[in-house]
Amino acid sequence: MTGKLKTLLTAPARALLADERAVSASEYAIMLALIVAGSITIIGTIGRDFQSVYMAIAGALPE
Repeated sequence: MTGKLKTLLTAPARALLADERAVSASEYAIMLALIVAGSITIIGTIGRDFQSVYMAIAGALPE
């Protein structure tokens, strides 16, 4: 019974490791995470620059 149970439990794991779609999915997930992190960084930088330009314009306007 132990041999059958071991085979029953390890067969799906071996099939998953042999399937290349799982590797591709993890590669795409890593690329997506890097793109999201880069986008957040760029948007934050642009937002700060835009805020400083907006404040300069607002300060130059007469009240």
